[in-house]
Amino acid sequence: MLMKRLKVLAVDSQYLIGMDVERILGDAFGCAVTVATPLIAKKLVRRKRYDLAVLNFCESQLDFHANVDLVRGSASHLIFSVADRDYVSGIPGYEGVPVVLKPFHSETLETIVMSLFNPAHMAGPNHGLCDRFTSPPNC
Repeated sequence: MLMKRLKVLAVDSQYLIGMDVERILGDAFGCAVTVATPLIAKKLVRRKRYDLAVLNFCESQLDFHANVDLVRGSASHLIFSVADRDYVSGIPGYEGVPVVLKPFHSETLETIVMSLFNPAHMAGPNHGLCDRFTSPPNC
C-alpha cells in the first residue's frame, strides 16, 4: 500500500499530542511520523520534505503564519489541528486546508488523510508522495 510510504510531520507544542498523531496514522497506515515541537520543526523542514504535515493552530501563537509558510514549503499536504471548536470549519486565511479537532477521533483523522491522498490528489508517477529516485535529494 502506498500509504506506508507517507512521510508525516506532526507539529504541536505539546509533544504528547504529536505522539497521538503518530499512533493514529502509524496504526492506520504504517507510515513514518516525525513528531516535533514548533521550534524543532523549523529546523526539520529546512532539511527534509514531507508528504503531510499536521500542524497545531493556536490563535495566540505569534509566529503561526511564518510556521505555516515554512511547513508548506516542505510538505505536499497540510492539516491543521485545533482545540477550539470555533475553528473546526476552517482557519481564516487558509481556506481549503482541512482541520481536525483535538482530542483526535482516529476515524476523522484517517478519513482526512485518505481524502488528501485519494487518486484525484495523487497524480503523477509518485502518487503525490516523495520518492528517492525522482524527488529532490532532501525528500
